[in-house]
Amino acid sequence: MKAYTKFKPREGFTYPKDMAKILDYLNANGKLYIQEDTVETMYFRFCDEKYSAGWITPHNEILAEFADWLADLDF
Repeated sequence: MKAYTKFKPREGFTYPKDMAKILDYLNANGKLYIQEDTVETMYFRFCDEKYSAGWITPHNEILAEFADWLADLDF
């Protein structure tokens, strides 16, 4: 078992400020088991499936809904 896994830096995202908010919310309210870049991909998918939008600026209601949606996914 590894003692530590280094996170990739929070750069290179399409919307870096939004991703920082999304990741902070998810980490404050649960535990991520996927890489941060996968979270970005899943957020694009969530926005498309739920709202037929490419990207929705995250706010508390959307973040809570995304967290629930993400928690229901199996990889």
